[in-house]
Amino acid sequence: MKTLFLLIMAALVASLGALTSEGVSSTVSFDTVDPSLSLTQPVGGETFYIGYEGEILWLASDSHLPASPQGCIDLWASYDGGGSFAAIASDIANSGSYAWSIPENPTTQGRVKIEVTDTFGNSANTMSSANFTIQYTPPPEVSNVTVAQRTDGSKIIDIYYDLADANNDPCEVSVAVSDDNGASFAITPTSTLLSGDIGPDIMPGTGKHIVWQAGSEEEDYDGDQYIVKVTADDGTNPPAPGELLYVAGGSFNNGYGIVELSDFYLGKYEVTQAQYAEIMGENPSSGYGVGDDYPAYSLSWYDAIEYCNRRSIAEGLTPCYSYSSYGYDPDDWPSGWKSSDSNHTNVHCDWPSEGYRLPTESEWWFAARGGNDYQGYQYSGSNTLSEVGWYQDNSGYLTHGKGGLQSNELGTYDMSGNVYELVWDISGGTPPTGNNPHGPTSGTYRVRRGGGFTSYAYQCTTYARFAVTPTTTDGAIGFRICRITNESKGAIPLNKSKEENRL
Repeated sequence: MKTLFLLIMAALVASLGALTSEGVSSTVSFDTVDPSLSLTQPVGGETFYIGYEGEILWLASDSHLPASPQGCIDLWASYDGGGSFAAIASDIANSGSYAWSIPENPTTQGRVKIEVTDTFGNSANTMSSANFTIQYTPPPEVSNVTVAQRTDGSKIIDIYYDLADANNDPCEVSVAVSDDNGASFAITPTSTLLSGDIGPDIMPGTGKHIVWQAGSEEEDYDGDQYIVKVTADDGTNPPAPGELLYVAGGSFNNGYGIVELSDFYLGKYEVTQAQYAEIMGENPSSGYGVGDDYPAYSLSWYDAIEYCNRRSIAEGLTPCYSYSSYGYDPDDWPSGWKSSDSNHTNVHCDWPSEGYRLPTESEWWFAARGGNDYQGYQYSGSNTLSEVGWYQDNSGYLTHGKGGLQSNELGTYDMSGNVYELVWDISGGTPPTGNNPHGPTSGTYRVRRGGGFTSYAYQCTTYARFAVTPTTTDGAIGFRICRITNESKGAIPLNKSKEENRL
């Protein structure tokens, strides 16, 4: 009986343990997937003008985006090349477009960023893949350039072109010639041998005609490799790009004569170690102050040339420098091109190009004096060197970060002291004079200016001149960059028959 009782109890417990109760919810939504989002305008690489009115366009999809007019889109814009962003629209509907205009702003590079958020809080964001360019007004446009030499023995060359400008502004027109199939445009026809639609105050129109008395030039032309470039400048200027300052053109007496200069942009600071390393992939500076905002040093004139071109290429600008017949890209230049001092005259500058370059000695000198705001100071910005420059008495024999002392009248820093600054000019005799001089065409040394952290005070004056071989690297040598102001270039090869275009 006891055994039967235990079996009955075990069965009863087992049956009780098998009893369950279930509850089922109503249908609910889950979403652990972020929305899909792409920005279709601006994607980067475009050019917009101050006051441009257009649209930001995007494609956003997700099964749980709120229906319009409920918002789920946030938009930001950067007008400093992506360095900082400010909100331009918040919590707007997913309409796929947003009316947008470019404000007036002191930079020339921008980006747009967008974010979408679904009802579960899942989000996705993206931005323009590259910077877009901002300009004040469309530049003038040179087109349909044709060139031919007359066959009557006069040795006259006729240049025809069309000129357009959005504001119908008068333009200054100039001509440059390449004798190496466009690798460089180093030949400038003598101004007195040019007539017609050349020079200042040329109004837009078609069928513009320049007459070039080429037979009266000192140089003889005989070949089929020539290319003529017509450049037009309408006098309008975009905001200074990045950390560059706008320098209005003017004239000054350099002690040997009058120098007249056109407008240009100049680096507010010496090129920093961070800027140099970003482009060149290395920082050669060591032993005399190291930091992102310290000037780059221990580099040669050749290094400065290469930096300018590589930075121009990285930013989508036409480089200024070419090497012999190897073109503008340093990757195409021959091995060892910068190992010999004698190679420096193989470097040519295409002056109308909008890329980065070294300032000429005259541009550097004019800016160091304060440009048109010149106050007669001995040093760049003061008669007291310690207020504006790091030199042997206050530097501790080290370089110092940018902007640590007072600027000069233009707003540039360290044009006296810190590091010597390399310029374009070949050193030779007295400083050049005249209109936009580029210095001698032959010589062994290149000019450096401004003095450095190891210099005596007299070496840091705005007028002290020094020379250095192109291969020399020194702890007290750096550079600052320069660019032309807003010019439009029409570079059209002579692409008819060789006979028709032979000069």
